[in-house]
Amino acid sequence: MPCRFSSSRHNSCPPQSSRIVSKYGGRLAEAIREADDLRRKLEAKSARSRGKEQEDALIARLARAFPEDDLAPIADHGAGDILQIVHSKGQEVGRILHESKNTKAWLNAWVPKIKQDGELRRATRLVIESRCLPRGARGYCERDGVMVCEPDYAEALTHVLRMWMISTHVEDDQKPDEQKLWEYLSGEEFRARLDLLRKATNQEDEALLAEERSHKRWWDARAERVGTIRNAVAGIEGDIREISDAPHKGSSRHGRQHSRSRTGAVP
Repeated sequence: MPCRFSSSRHNSCPPQSSRIVSKYGGRLAEAIREADDLRRKLEAKSARSRGKEQEDALIARLARAFPEDDLAPIADHGAGDILQIVHSKGQEVGRILHESKNTKAWLNAWVPKIKQDGELRRATRLVIESRCLPRGARGYCERDGVMVCEPDYAEALTHVLRMWMISTHVEDDQKPDEQKLWEYLSGEEFRARLDLLRKATNQEDEALLAEERSHKRWWDARAERVGTIRNAVAGIEGDIREISDAPHKGSSRHGRQHSRSRTGAVP
């Protein structure tokens, strides 16, 4: 009888599950490790892609808002993301270093890092644009001399920092009262006015983007019509050329035939 009906024979057979684990356990563990590694790589790549998109959007907004300034994306990201050199009447009056973050959590280590980067880039103002703010903050806040804000506030805050730079720029070594600036920035009156500025700038950006998309559709449609016109003109020119050449070709053939007939008529 088969061993499964005999207790003695059954006890001597190795368990089926043990054989499966022995055969496939190592492969399964390796597959799980590879899947985890792939998931981490995809998450890291996705985070970099999101960060790059947010950075590109920020530099586009700054370029539209401050065409007189120089904006230099920092390729190696070793010291900030964007360096904005502020100009007034053709003269440099200061530098703003922007750091764009698009992560799921705020990190306090970002503040000393951008301060270190600011010294390297000789930036007098530092701004961290992040979707996640320090605990308790809303919209924007200040941390150890660094402005931290949500993406919607970046352009409006940059307006304020530029105005402060331009209004306090002096040729001698006299320094403005920074404490007064931070007191003003932390007040409710400024927050209310900044909210109005933020909403207006965002609406203007949306209107400009909509206008650009509309113009692009218009130019695309116009380019298509121009292409159709050129193709039609080229076709007509070809037809006319063919028609105009036809009589000359016919005359040549007729002349050759007439000459042959006359030659054949000579006795």
